[in-house]
Amino acid sequence: MVFPDSGAAPVVQANQTRLKQLQLNLLSNAVKYNRPQGSVTVDCLAGEAGRTRIRVIDSGTGLSADAIAALFTPFVRLGRENSGEQGTGIGLVVSKGLAELMGGQIGVESKPGAGCVFWVELNTADRSVAEQSRQGQALAATC
Repeated sequence: MVFPDSGAAPVVQANQTRLKQLQLNLLSNAVKYNRPQGSVTVDCLAGEAGRTRIRVIDSGTGLSADAIAALFTPFVRLGRENSGEQGTGIGLVVSKGLAELMGGQIGVESKPGAGCVFWVELNTADRSVAEQSRQGQALAATC
């Protein structure tokens, strides 16, 4: 796995516990549904108008447009119900809810055979908000 340099990572307005759970869900899926010897990369980019986009990029088998349309539906496992991979099909639904509770959004970009890029976009905060957060005065997290 490859992660961004935490010293240069942007700061987002988020509940740290919710953001951590959301990121764990995305990372877990990226590992679980990857190819053998595959890779997972996490990065942070400037999004649109005061937003930061956190991406989890895997080298898995990718998803069709039909699969993407069903991704955020509870208990849908995209035909993997009888596979050896554990899961209930609610991780992405929970992740979507967490992102929306923090004023953000979640999405995916993928093509069959080309892996997936799951992203979460949240409001960007400045470093002073992060310092206040450490003192319990505001909500912010480093991605």
